[in-house]
Amino acid sequence: MLLLWLTGDWIVAAGFAATAIMMAAILLFVRQVQPVSGQARIDFDWALVREAADNDDVAIAVTDRAGRMVCANALHESWFGGPQTPPALGLTDDGDGLLVAAGRAAWRDGKALVPRLRRDLMMFDAEILRGGRNQDHLIWRFRASVTLDLANEAKRLIEGDAGRRLGEAGMMAILIGPEGRIRHATPAFAMRAGGRAEAIVEGRDLISILETDTEGAIRFTSEGRKSTPLRLIQFALDPDSPDTATLILLLDDAGGGQSGAGIGHIQSLLGILPLGLALADRDGRFLYLNDAFCRAVGLSAGARPVYPGDLVVREDKAAVAVKK
Repeated sequence: MLLLWLTGDWIVAAGFAATAIMMAAILLFVRQVQPVSGQARIDFDWALVREAADNDDVAIAVTDRAGRMVCANALHESWFGGPQTPPALGLTDDGDGLLVAAGRAAWRDGKALVPRLRRDLMMFDAEILRGGRNQDHLIWRFRASVTLDLANEAKRLIEGDAGRRLGEAGMMAILIGPEGRIRHATPAFAMRAGGRAEAIVEGRDLISILETDTEGAIRFTSEGRKSTPLRLIQFALDPDSPDTATLILLLDDAGGGQSGAGIGHIQSLLGILPLGLALADRDGRFLYLNDAFCRAVGLSAGARPVYPGDLVVREDKAAVAVKK
């Protein structure tokens, strides 16, 4: 109406009014279809994210663009000694450096993988993903590697608490290299071989510590021919490799090698080991199976096969039969 009073032109006034009404309708439509950005923003509840991640068997951590830890699940804290922020996780063999490079690659490419990382005796694979609404976070996923380092597991068995428990049960264990030299030994073995638990036997030839008499009995050289003979249980950690180390378990054989002598000690020994082992007599019948062996071959609780051949298909029975 003001424009009509100023110009006196009905056409100009009507055009202005129509334009104003149309602009108001457009603004109203836009506001209803696209709400204000401040109202659309949603803040993450990271505690809830952590609880959801704790149901996974993967260690997970989330970092922001500045490299700060946003959240981590309980498994991540357990594996790395607390809420450690990737990539500084205290890895060996420059593993932290590999994670730094993988983090940069993930920011650039959206994803990066680093296999066979190691921390102490543990080995795992890492997957780093770029994520978030604005792609401004890195998700670090660590999964235990399926590859088992038997040499390190044997070292841990010998030098750790299990090695002391073996000694308390009257058993000994050593790890020797393909050249026949001792790499690691339990204190009980060092005591028998060198006269004291602190004796240094690593690096010595096994043949210089043990001797065999004319009847095939094995004894410590330092204890003489009248001492109690030993029974040895040995297996190569990687039978397909000529350079593999060998784990040897030793115990006193008061029965002089007769069938059934020392079975109680051997059963205790097999029960401690994390490896699947079984004991059979000269006729090939099972005398004892440890729990790890039963799990490996899929035996149900209480099930006990008579012969090794009972565990394989007919075509493979000859391969596991006892040859006399």
